[in-house]
Amino acid sequence: GISSAAFAAPETYTIESTHTLPRFEYNHMGYSQQLSRFDKATGTVTLDRAKKRQASYREALNELTYSHVEMDSSQPGYPYVTHYVATAHYRSGDRVRAYNLWQDCIEAQPQSRYCYLSMADALLTDKRPKEALDLLLKYDEAKEAEYPDAEHFIARALYENKRYPEALARAERAAELGYPLSGLRDKLRTIVAGNGGAGKR
Repeated sequence: GISSAAFAAPETYTIESTHTLPRFEYNHMGYSQQLSRFDKATGTVTLDRAKKRQASYREALNELTYSHVEMDSSQPGYPYVTHYVATAHYRSGDRVRAYNLWQDCIEAQPQSRYCYLSMADALLTDKRPKEALDLLLKYDEAKEAEYPDAEHFIARALYENKRYPEALARAERAAELGYPLSGLRDKLRTIVAGNGGAGKR
């Protein structure tokens, strides 16, 4: 993904009149769509990607929160909805709320993978790989079935903790279960082969 630092400063662009033709469309009294244009355009456009990105997540929260509030934590879909709500909070900048939602979700349904995975992803983004791995190993003990995305996340956390042979075993298992991307597995195969299978355990 693209880091938030890449979106830090707003960018201003000057409109080139000779290469710009603004068009617009409107509905004429419900009878027809009218298309028109401006023949001349001058000025500047400011693009604030960070602001737009956070605003998008805040808009999503307005829609998601209603569904989430209406749910009982014992419902089967609760972890699925909660992981989206918490992720939206996290990406909008409210990390405390996000982590609280993930923790509550895990306590309510410890066998479901959704909140573990999205919380682990946030921990890895926040450069907290040890905590991410501890969380995922807690899930590994509580899980009722194997899932390719969960195996991939465990492999990723093991990789970030430099436990390469274990990470490779998990990445291989993720592939066996149908995980479609092989980048991490290929990288780990190279590392483990280069180390003669050695790595931190």
